[in-house]
Amino acid sequence: MKTFVADIIPKIKKFSKQIDQRVVLINNNWIFINPEDGIKYTYIFKSGGELLLSANGNVTKGKWEQLNDGLLLIEDVVNQSILFRYDFFDGIVLALNKEGTQEHALFINESKSNMSFTTIQDINNFLSERYLTKTEPKSIGNGPRKQQELLVWLLIGAIVLGVLLAAYVDGGGLE
Repeated sequence: MKTFVADIIPKIKKFSKQIDQRVVLINNNWIFINPEDGIKYTYIFKSGGELLLSANGNVTKGKWEQLNDGLLLIEDVVNQSILFRYDFFDGIVLALNKEGTQEHALFINESKSNMSFTTIQDINNFLSERYLTKTEPKSIGNGPRKQQELLVWLLIGAIVLGVLLAAYVDGGGLE
């Protein structure tokens, strides 16, 4: 699985909900759009530790295991195993940090979001709608709502920057 650097994820951890990740992970379509090539991957975590990974209709089977201390092990997918730490999780948005690195992968629960995602722009629009356009009384000053709005915009910016940087590097711009 390809991941991308998102420095903003650790900064929004305080907005992550403390819920049973295992219950929400199972039998939902978790979408990851690779910022390097734009391919949409669907991860389906099944009970019993089976993992289905679909890309363009081609399915690969693997395994997954939720470990203690907020760790998620994904095994035997494309002949590799990766250990992740939950960085952000609210039941619809999931950010995983590849253990021991600054690499992050952002997933959207397509089953719960009631939307279909095919591009990173779709995800940006969803994040903007989900966190920035809720009808709530306007906050005054620099309260928690304003901080949340700023962090979401920074997250969207980090995603766009990751896509642009990947395209720049792939195009030979850093040789």
